[in-house]
Amino acid sequence: MAGRPRKAGPDAMASAEPDVKEPVVVPDGTEEFESVHVDIQETTRESSQKYWMGTLKGCPFQNVALAGMDWPGYTEELPDDPTDPSRYPRPGIVRSLTDTDVARLTEAVGRHVLRPLGSDPSTGRINRAVILDAKKQDAAGNKMYTPEPYDEPLAKWLYMIRVKDRMPPDWRDSPPPTMARVAAKA
Repeated sequence: MAGRPRKAGPDAMASAEPDVKEPVVVPDGTEEFESVHVDIQETTRESSQKYWMGTLKGCPFQNVALAGMDWPGYTEELPDDPTDPSRYPRPGIVRSLTDTDVARLTEAVGRHVLRPLGSDPSTGRINRAVILDAKKQDAAGNKMYTPEPYDEPLAKWLYMIRVKDRMPPDWRDSPPPTMARVAAKA
């Protein structure tokens, strides 16, 4: 069928692309359009690697979303048997990320702080907080963030660990290093 003019009904002009030439009306009342050649350029896809990412226990947020990605406190695995209604909670999530994704996420986490707004006096656990962008500016270029003594780097509460080819069987059972510790070593 490639190269043959296509036939279209009377309302085809409303949806025609701007680069399509004017139709030719044929004797049976339908219109024929000339084929348009479109060059499709190949794009290279960046390779990705698996990363385990999430929030630590004690984080005032069950889920943190930044730069189009989320760090869940836990996800649930379903059993292989579809009749088994059990769910198995697992800390964080494992997802494929490119080097570009990792750089974007690391930069976003690095510029955000967690500001506690309230805590439980008996446990000291933060029960209310906000996440602030420490580098954000208004339209005039003025910095919108004012540091407070109790602000903490958001990276203290998040982890993003590259999953290697061979991991120990219990690799998700122990607390991971936070992004703050990983950033400090770099």
